[in-house]
Amino acid sequence: AHNIEDDSRMNPEFADRIKQLDKEASYYRNECGKAQAEVDRL
Repeated sequence: AHNIEDDSRMNPEFADRIKQLDKEASYYRNECGKAQAEVDRL
């Protein structure tokens, strides 16, 4: 498995970018779920 902690030792900026992208991905997954629930409701 890929270890983000190893990356942060080598390249902190890269690790921060990965964490940011992960946060955004979670947000959009959540928003998508809400939209789907709304569609199902209608």
